[in-house]
This record gives sequence, structure tokens and C-alpha cells, in this order.
Amino acid sequence: MKKNGFNPSPLDLFRSTHQRKDGTFVDKKSEHVDGAYVREMEDRTQRASEQNLPPPNELDVWRDVAGMKKGRIYGLGLESTVINKQYHGSCSSSSEWVRRSEFDQLRNTIMEETQRMVKQMMEERMQQPPMPTPNQEELETDESENEEDLGAFP
Repeated sequence: MKKNGFNPSPLDLFRSTHQRKDGTFVDKKSEHVDGAYVREMEDRTQRASEQNLPPPNELDVWRDVAGMKKGRIYGLGLESTVINKQYHGSCSSSSEWVRRSEFDQLRNTIMEETQRMVKQMMEERMQQPPMPTPNQEELETDESENEEDLGAFP
């Protein structure tokens, strides 16, 4: 169902199927879900704005508020079956691209920093003098002393 050439938001789709022409809801659950979604969307949008994050994905918020039953998101009808098969978490177009782009950038930065630190540690290790190791004569002397010590016990 497209409205003005665009797919409707979950709220628009829900209201078109759960409100009467006079604006009243068909049941109490519909009215409750509508109100809860509006409040939650406002809260998450405000938090995202305060933290300089992209706005929340409408479908994420709708699913969290309305819930799922038998693989369908409540209130979206058969549309939810199609959405759910394609839906794997946050999928909003521009904000998802930003998040993925930021994630990829952070991952690359972490990998580069890790490689730099390992290289630095290896270089420092190579510059340290080698650990002294006992030579063969010291080992043989230590072994013969241990044998003599053992022989002293009856």
C-alpha cells in the first residue's frame, strides 16, 4: 500500500487499518499500541538527538512496542510477513548506511592500531638484550651436584 508514491510508515499503515473514519480505534489494544508507539518514538528520537545519533528506525520501535506473534509483527497484517523475511534489525536507508560505515571505519581503525602495537612490541623486544641462558658446563655442574646431594641420603 503506497501513499503519495511512498510506502507508509508502520504507524500510518496501522492507523489506516485500525482506526474508523471518525478517528476512533477498533479496540483498546489498538489504541494502546498506537499511543505507546508514539511515546516510545518520541523518547528514542529525543535521546538520539541528544547523543548526536541518527533517528531510530521506525520498524525497530514498532516491533519493540507492538511485539511479534507467529513470526508477524502485530498490526501490520500480511505486510509484516514480507517485512519480517527481509528484516534483520535496523534497516533504515541512510541511517543504517551511516552506522555500517562508522562500524567498518572503527573496525579498520582497531585492526590498524592493533597491528601497529604488535609491530611496536616486536621492535622493542628485538632491541632488548637477549636473556642470559646457562651454558652447557653450568648445566652439567648443576646436575652432578644434584646427584651428589641425592647420594648423601640413606
